[in-house]
Amino acid sequence: MRSRHRTVIDGIEILDLAVQFYAAPLEAKLAAVAMLPVNRMAGYLELGTKAEPALRMWDRITQQRRFVGLYAADLHQAVELWGEEKMVFPPAEDVMRIARNHIVSARPFSGEFTADSALVYGAIRAGHLYVAVDVLGDSTGFMFKASNRDSVAWMGDEIRVAPGTRYTVELPANGRKLGAVVRVLRNGIEVAQSAAGQRVYHYVDDRPGVYRVEVTTMVPTAFGADREMTWIYANPIYARGVPG
Repeated sequence: MRSRHRTVIDGIEILDLAVQFYAAPLEAKLAAVAMLPVNRMAGYLELGTKAEPALRMWDRITQQRRFVGLYAADLHQAVELWGEEKMVFPPAEDVMRIARNHIVSARPFSGEFTADSALVYGAIRAGHLYVAVDVLGDSTGFMFKASNRDSVAWMGDEIRVAPGTRYTVELPANGRKLGAVVRVLRNGIEVAQSAAGQRVYHYVDDRPGVYRVEVTTMVPTAFGADREMTWIYANPIYARGVPG
């Protein structure tokens, strides 16, 4: 008799560079080709879009259970030209600069491999993590948390709702320079936004739900008007229970 093994997936790639690059419209690819010799990073940004299907799936699953959102480059530095001929593109040093996963931890690294590995993997499992397109600006120092009279929660945590439950977003220093806008989503629907460049933003909501944050900024394009891009995606805070 065959045994059946059930695999439980605990996370999803909410930002995948390969998917974005391949799915970019022709005009974006032409703009990227034009920009690459002048400014490679700006050229790559021409191909960046919001990963709506992945985000919708993430929002749907997080309303059922905790589910971590991650970044993956998924680029293999190999563009097929003809036959067995391939071009190494984009170079690894470029890919590593475009976007990153950032963990948040109450403890600093110790310099000891086993302990630090446990810290990193523990933070990822807990969802103490945000994804940032760091080519737009260094996102170090970002934080999303919630608090009320009973407890404090970080992104990835659960909190029991209570009157005055407050969600706080702290942007790094260059959030002001970027004119960054904090967008708070509840169950996948935007419910609040900050003023452009506001470094610390508070939002109060006593309802249960899954709250996450996107931070957006305007970026120039090779042709046409500036367009909005998401700079930071924060993992959700899960507000459980009924207000007291």
